[in-house]
Amino acid sequence: ADPNKTGPLRETPLLRAVRGRNAAVVKLLIEGKADVDQTDSSGTTALSLAESIGDTQIAALLKKAGAQ
Repeated sequence: ADPNKTGPLRETPLLRAVRGRNAAVVKLLIEGKADVDQTDSSGTTALSLAESIGDTQIAALLKKAGAQ
C-alpha cells in the first residue's frame, strides 16, 4: 500500500494516524517511507498536527524521521 496516498482533503494515512494519536501506526508508516512533510489541503503537516494536539511522543517520532 502507498503510505502517501491521499484521501478527502488530501489527508494521508500518516495524518490520520497522528489525528488518532496512534504512535505505533505512525512509526510503521515512517518505516514504510511515508512523506513526513506532506501537507493536507489546509497546509497541515503531521508534525504541526502532533504539536497542536500536544502529542509529544508522536512529535518526537516525526522529528527523528526528519519532519520539519
